[in-house]
Amino acid sequence: MSNLRFDFSRKGDDVLLLKLEGWLDASNAKELSDAQEKETAEPAIRDIVWDASGLTLVASAGLRVLMAAYKITTARKGKTYLVGANKNVADVIRMIKLDQFLQMRDGMDGLWTEKK
Repeated sequence: MSNLRFDFSRKGDDVLLLKLEGWLDASNAKELSDAQEKETAEPAIRDIVWDASGLTLVASAGLRVLMAAYKITTARKGKTYLVGANKNVADVIRMIKLDQFLQMRDGMDGLWTEKK
């Protein structure tokens, strides 16, 4: 049984929203990576929003999936957002300086108006 649940949805034509709950680590990173690759196969997707409000842990394998999202959006002149990460997850992101590449937000408030 996986210790991660995730769900993809669309916000408009060009935004992919990924809702995460649980732990993102080596035991489930490949499954998420494969799903993310499939969901982003459509070139209209420019931005990816990772809703990390339910994410309790992210390990190095999970960070690689996040960086893959960043590479996809950068190639399409879009952005990758990390929204609602708890302190532990946010501290890891900042410690390895991924916050210099990602758009980090505390919550979804204002995100959709910012994107218009």
